[in-house]
Formats: sequence, structure tokens, C-alpha cells
Amino acid sequence: MPWVDPNFLITEVQHITRSLLRVDLSIVPDFQWDPEVHGGAEAFHIMVEDVDGEVILFRDMFTLHQWYSTDEHNVTLTVQIFEPVSQNYYISVISDRWLHAETRLPISFKHLIIPDKFPAPTLFLTSNPSTSNKIQTQLFQVCIQPMTTPSSEAKRAVCIEPYQDMVDLRVQEWQAKFSKVQGGKEIVSLTGGTSADLRLLEKGDVIFCTPPQWGVISRLPANSTMDIHLQSTQISHFPSLMISMSKPAYLANCEYAPTKVTVFVPSRQQCRLTVDDILTHCAADDQPDRFLNIELADLQPHLDHASDKGLAEVLSRGIGYYHEALSKQDKRIVQRLFESGAIQVLVASKGTAWSLPVASYMVIIMGVQYYETRKDFYKKFLGEGLPIEPHLPTYMLHDYFLAEVAVKTIENKQDAMDLLTWTYFYRRMTQNPNYYNLHNVSHQHLSDDLSELVENTLSDLVNLKCIAIEEDMDVSPLNLGMIAAYYNISYVTVEVYTLSLKERTKLKGLLEVVSSSAEFETIPIRRHEDTLFECIYDRVPVKIDTPNFEAPYFQDFPVAASPLLSSAPSTRSCRRPGPPCVDVMSSNAWLNALCAVDVSQMCVQGMWETDSPLKQIPHFESEAIKRCKDAGVNSVYDIMELEDDTRNKLLQMNPAQMCVPFLDPTLDVNHQLAKGDYTAGAPIYLQVALSRDADDEEDEEPSDPVVIAPYYPLKKMANWWLVVGDPNTRQLLIIKKVTGSHKLKLYVICDSYVGADHDISLDPIDIEEGEDGDSDEGVESDEELMELPDVV
Repeated sequence: MPWVDPNFLITEVQHITRSLLRVDLSIVPDFQWDPEVHGGAEAFHIMVEDVDGEVILFRDMFTLHQWYSTDEHNVTLTVQIFEPVSQNYYISVISDRWLHAETRLPISFKHLIIPDKFPAPTLFLTSNPSTSNKIQTQLFQVCIQPMTTPSSEAKRAVCIEPYQDMVDLRVQEWQAKFSKVQGGKEIVSLTGGTSADLRLLEKGDVIFCTPPQWGVISRLPANSTMDIHLQSTQISHFPSLMISMSKPAYLANCEYAPTKVTVFVPSRQQCRLTVDDILTHCAADDQPDRFLNIELADLQPHLDHASDKGLAEVLSRGIGYYHEALSKQDKRIVQRLFESGAIQVLVASKGTAWSLPVASYMVIIMGVQYYETRKDFYKKFLGEGLPIEPHLPTYMLHDYFLAEVAVKTIENKQDAMDLLTWTYFYRRMTQNPNYYNLHNVSHQHLSDDLSELVENTLSDLVNLKCIAIEEDMDVSPLNLGMIAAYYNISYVTVEVYTLSLKERTKLKGLLEVVSSSAEFETIPIRRHEDTLFECIYDRVPVKIDTPNFEAPYFQDFPVAASPLLSSAPSTRSCRRPGPPCVDVMSSNAWLNALCAVDVSQMCVQGMWETDSPLKQIPHFESEAIKRCKDAGVNSVYDIMELEDDTRNKLLQMNPAQMCVPFLDPTLDVNHQLAKGDYTAGAPIYLQVALSRDADDEEDEEPSDPVVIAPYYPLKKMANWWLVVGDPNTRQLLIIKKVTGSHKLKLYVICDSYVGADHDISLDPIDIEEGEDGDSDEGVESDEELMELPDVV
């Protein structure tokens, strides 16, 4: 019998507001699954009742699938609470098919501390509706006074947007508005690369970025009303629910909106289904082109350029859809047609809500995550504010402390305590103590709780060898902590790299380790994607030992290993764990760190290591690459050395294709090894000069080396690694203490282009033992034994 043991029904209660509770429910099934008896899934009702058992405050369905019958399941409930507060509520988990299969648990409110009431709202200043809204008017004085204060220092503005798509939209919009103001303003967006972003900060007047990008570098109108309509339904089956909502959405389009309408649906798959439903209702009213406001002949040139033929078909009826998987060309077509009013209805997935670059007369939200028949419950949020509670102690405190220790903002435990008192988290602890599991808000109790939090967090970082604590007080960063802070990756990821990467780790092992990064745990797993990833996995050249097509770490393995999905969202995350692998491996003096550089090149260019380097040049299709291979032309260098006539005959490209800009990845590398007697323990100076041909255009200022990478989701600047190593012993010697005779090599490696690396043999050197040459101890000084000066 399906059963949930009450000993395993764990709850955590937190106040969100004075009238709203958040209940975290952890469910562990306590029965043996039999497919003949239970089938593929078992359904349970989750209900929350008041103390008298008379009012059901919450009801939802929980479905337990066979594959997860032994796992722990977490469910978050939102329940109303009324004053005066009763002693407890009751939460029940009841089987949908089996009698007497019910678990009931009381939720005690004995130790709840009710949050303070909201303070009185800030009064708005008088505003001119023709120029600014209330929010803009309120912020005007605060923003404009510092900018108009006389100063000789240059003024820069930083705008932080939550998503990269919003950053791209704002940059495009502001460049059109302000690029020619007062002699021209530089509007730039950060890339996530440290060195490239530093250059952008220097030259930019307005900098746009996402919160993670800024973290790496720094460590409604007045006289308008909003008409809101709510319509509830009692259908729990999701496909049936969406079908039932299509008719009200269609009627709302016809009744309330004389012009453009945006309809948000839960997923990109639902976009096309909802469009088909709306078109069906149009056909039923004998108006199949009801939402088309342009002649079909005028629309046809746009349809011819759409790569998605299904999209072109529905656009011809006046309805479009917009989701994350559409190509950039198709997105631009939909955007232009909708903004011009040629089509009236746009169905968009919820994932594009923040980045949709259009405005609408009316917005219809057809789908959210949970559907309940609590209309009055949702109405209360139209007039009651919800506080924003920080998650610093829950998810981010380790990484926050690590970043501050790396830049020496935190040098001891007291600094960590003081830093916490300046955070929003500290402010909210006294306002909503129950949310943070506090039972008292006295000064001593808060101090003790913060002290314990600091001690536990720093102890975890010490155990992971990210920081060191001396004399039980002073804090200093270690190498792994510096790597995590520099690349803005989780301390858990650095731990995975340290434990998993070995001296003999090859490409397959690197891909497995990168796929296990903590940054990939938030990748959503959608239904039926296991079949898609199984098809991709069959085409990947390397295989994993125990494939699990539903695990997030495995789903990212074929993405990281296959150029077929190089533009997938997870590749944007994959760009960060690549370079840290190089640092972790080079810290151990392993020359196979060069293999991690190969992973970086593959990720940027979206190609496998066995592919021809010519594939990364624009318009080099398989036929052109085959002709080049037959002619003995195998690299970018070979293409550049060809005569113009020979090159044109070989490539067979038109002038437009030949004129596409492509960054020349070649470098002139000059090096000089300081002469003299070399002694172990003393630095050996190697001077390396890197230069690029400017095509004899000395007057032209050098431009930023932007990489041509159509499959890479972000703008990428080309960077180069300089590595000195011994190929015979496979050791990286840039910080290695050595003696004897050595034939070393200088590796100059690009992080973005395949086949653009330099492998230079250095003159043999003989190193004699120093005074402490027979010591078995490692190097204690942070000074490099072989130093590289700044690259010219």
C-alpha cells in the first residue's frame, strides 16, 4: 500500500508576510514499489487544514513516478494565516487510489514570531505624465545630483540587467539614442571575461551587464490605470487545462484589444499548440485571417526569409510565436511584423518574458506553474506587497565570503561579522526572524547566531583548502580560493576539479569533470528530453561510463562534447569552468593543462578536435574544406599564404563571402631567454613579445580582437596563454623547481581558435643545484622560479 511514514514527513515553516506562510515539505515514500500493483505512477493529495479541520487552506496533487519511488521529494506550499494566530494547522498526504493510505501531521505555531507590519509607503512627488512616470520622478533628484556635481573625474554609469538578452536589447537601444550625444558616448556591454571587461570599463561611458558579470569586476505611468481580469478553472490535467484556456484567450483578444496582444504560455512547445487553438477558433467564426492587418502579397517577402516554415504558416494568418529556440533571423521577423501591426497576436513562452523586445496593448497570461481555484487568495497580492527575502545564508554565503577574502576585504573573522551587518540579510533578520529560523531578536541572540554562521562557513572553506585561518582569527586566501573568486565559480566546483583532475586526465575525463560543475545543477530538465539527449549522445565521439539521460550533469556532457548544440544555454555556463581547469591543473605543474585549453577552443568554435581548423572560417562549407584538403591546404596559415588567384580558384566564393571580416589569429612570437648561470631556486627570466600584423595601416588604431564564433552565445575577446613546459616529463615548469639539463618548449595558445597555437623549442639550459638544492621540501615562496614579464 502506498504510504508516507510520518517520521519522514518533515516540514519547515517560514513567514513570508504577516498573513502568508511558506511550508517546505520533504516527502520520503515508505513502501516497496510493485509495477503490477502500482503501475507507472501513484497520485497523492496534499492538503492543509485549519486547527478545527473545517477549512481547507491548500490543496494540490503530488505524483510519484516509479523511477523516483526511493528518492526524497521536496514540495513548497504557500498558505494563508489569520490573526489571531491559531495553535497549529494540519497537513495531510492522502493516496488518490488506496483507502486508509493517509498521513497526517500537525504544524505547530508555538514558536512563530510574526513579522512587523509594512511601513507606510513613500509619497510620490508630483509628476508630469508627458515626460516621466511616478517612479522616474521619485528617482530623478537622487540620480541627477551626483552627475551634475562639478568634478574633474570622468563619470561612468553602470546598468545591471537580470538577463543577457536584456543587456543586448538595452545596448542596442542606447547606442541608437546616445552614441552621438556630446561628441559621442561609448555604450558597451561586459562579456564575462576579466581582461576584456577591464578594457571595456576603461573606454565605456555607460556599461551594461548582468549581476554575475558585474560581480566578477567589482566583486507604472502616472495617469493610467491597469485593468486586470482573473479567471480560474478546476481542471487539473495540464493539456486539458491549456485547451480550455484557449477559448477565453481568443474572446479576450476580440473583446478587449483593438490592437497588439501578447499571450504568455508555460513552454515553447505550448506556443505552437496555443497558436493552433486560436486559429481554430478564428476558423470556427469564419474569420481565418482576423488578426492579419496586411496584404498577403506585402507579407510574403518576410515569410520567404523565415527558416521555420511552421512559423511562416501561422504568420500568414496574423499570429506569431516567440520562444527561446527560434533563430535570430526568425525572432527579428516576428518582432518587426508585430511592432508594425502587421500581425496582432504574439504567443510567447514564459522564458522570454524578460527579454521580449515588444510592447503590447494587452497581455494575457495563460499559464503559470501552479493552477488553483483560489481567486480571492491571488487577489490579495494586487494590493499587498511581498517582501524580497535574501538567500545569502542559504545558497551564496560561502562564495560571498570567498570573494571578499580574495580581495582582502575580509582579513579576519571580525571583518566577516562586520560585513554581514551591512547586508540586506541583516536588516531582514530583525524584520522577519522566523524566516531565518531565529527564536529571539535580542542583540545577544543575533550576535550569537551570526557568529555561529561565520564560524561554520569559514570552517567549510578551510576544509576545502580554499582559505587558511591562522591563530583562530586571521583569514587568508589559498590558491583554490583565488581561482574560484577570479572566475566567479562556486567553491563546490573548485573542489570537484581538485578531486577529479589528475596528471593523466585526457579529453574524456575533462568533459566529465566540467559536466559535473555545480553551475549546471540549475539546468531545467524538461519532459521527454531524455529521448533527445539519447539521440545526441549516440553521435558524440566520446562516451561516459554510466549514462543517465535524466541527470543534469549527464545532459550537459553531450552538450559540452558535441558541436551540434554549441548555442545551447548550458554552453553559456560552460565557458566559465573551462579556464579554471587550466589553472587547477597548472597549479599542480601538469602539462596536460593544455588539454583543458583544447576544450576551451572547442567550446568557443563549436567544433570537435578532429574537425578541420578551416571549419571556423565563415562560409567554409564541407565542399570547400574538401577542396582545400585535396590541395594540401589544412590550416588558416596555409590559406593566408596562397596567392590571390589561387585562393579564389580554390575557394570558389563570391565577393560578398570573401569580404566577410575574420580575425587573423596569427601572431608573431619573439622570445629571449636571459643568458647566464642558472641555479635551482633562482628565477630564470624569459621575455616574450607578441605582435600582430596591422596590414600596414599604421594610422588606424588597433581594434579589440573580437572572435568570430557564430555558435558561441556571447561576444568573445581572443586571449592567449603562455606556457613553459618539458614535453619529455609532461611537466609544466613555470613555477617548478628543477635542476639538471632541460630542453624546454614555449607554448603560445589561443583560447578561441583551433590550429592557431605556437609550439616553440627553447635553447637547452643547464641548472645547477643551489645551496638548498638537496632539500626535499617544496617551494614556500609565492615568487615564480621562472617569471614571465608583461606581454607586449
